[in-house]
Amino acid sequence: MTTAELDSRKMILIREIIDHFNTEDALQRLAEACSIIRKEEDHPSSELPLQLFQELTETVERQYEAGQCITDEELDKIIQTW
Repeated sequence: MTTAELDSRKMILIREIIDHFNTEDALQRLAEACSIIRKEEDHPSSELPLQLFQELTETVERQYEAGQCITDEELDKIIQTW
């Protein structure tokens, strides 16, 4: 979505708020909803589900034991060739 499209949608939403939220209670509920949405945007959920974390850990351990990994130094050398 372009900046102009985003700004247009914002203006439509503002007009809807002005036209349809006419009570203090409605505005309070809208403010609470906006607060929840802002918190979600500021702190997106990045928590990895426990089962997935355990599966990934087991996979990494198996790869390490099988010698299917490289050291930090080896990775740095590869990156420097890019």
